[in-house]
Amino acid sequence: NGYFKVLTDGSIETRNANVSGIVKADKGKIGGFTIESGRLYWKSRDYFGNDSRSLKLGVSSSSTEGIVDVAFNGATDGRFGVKSVGATSGGAAIYASTGPLTYPASGMTYAGFFVGPVDVRDTGNGLISDVCASKGFRYIKSRNSDGTYVYNEGVNWGDGAAQNPDLDKIRLIVRGGIIVGYTGE
Repeated sequence: NGYFKVLTDGSIETRNANVSGIVKADKGKIGGFTIESGRLYWKSRDYFGNDSRSLKLGVSSSSTEGIVDVAFNGATDGRFGVKSVGATSGGAAIYASTGPLTYPASGMTYAGFFVGPVDVRDTGNGLISDVCASKGFRYIKSRNSDGTYVYNEGVNWGDGAAQNPDLDKIRLIVRGGIIVGYTGE
C-alpha cells in the first residue's frame, strides 16, 4: 500500500491515521505545533524572521512561564494575546482564583472574575472604568520587593451623621485623591 510505509529507521509514513490508545512522543510535530520539552509549542514569524507570536501549552521549564504561555507583538495581524468572548449567567469569560473556589453569583455575568489579590500596573493611563465599587480604598505609599506594599487606608466614618466629624472643625489628609485621615483644628 503506497499510503502506509514503515521505514528502515522504524518511523512510519502514512496519509491518514486513526489511533486509539496511548501515543507517546518526546519530540515531533502535530499540525502547526512542535513538541518541545514535553510541551506543545506554536510560533509564527514576522516579515524579518523574528518571533512574532507564540503559544506554549504544558508544564513550563522556567519560573517566568505559565502552563498556558502566550507572547506576541504587533508585527503580524491580530490584536489580542488571549481572547475570551461570552459567558453564562453565574459565570465569567475569564476566571481566576488563588485559593478555594469562589464563584460569581448566579444572577451576574462577568467579563472577568478574580478571587485574590490583583495587581494592575500602568505607565501613564491608570485604571480606566465606567463604574468602580469597592469595600475600601488604599493609597500605596511604597512597594516592597516581596510584593507587599505600605499604604494609607481610606477613611470610613460610619453610616450616620452622629458618627461623622464636623467638617468645619477638621483638616483632611488626602493622598492620591483619597481621604486617609483628618486632624482637629
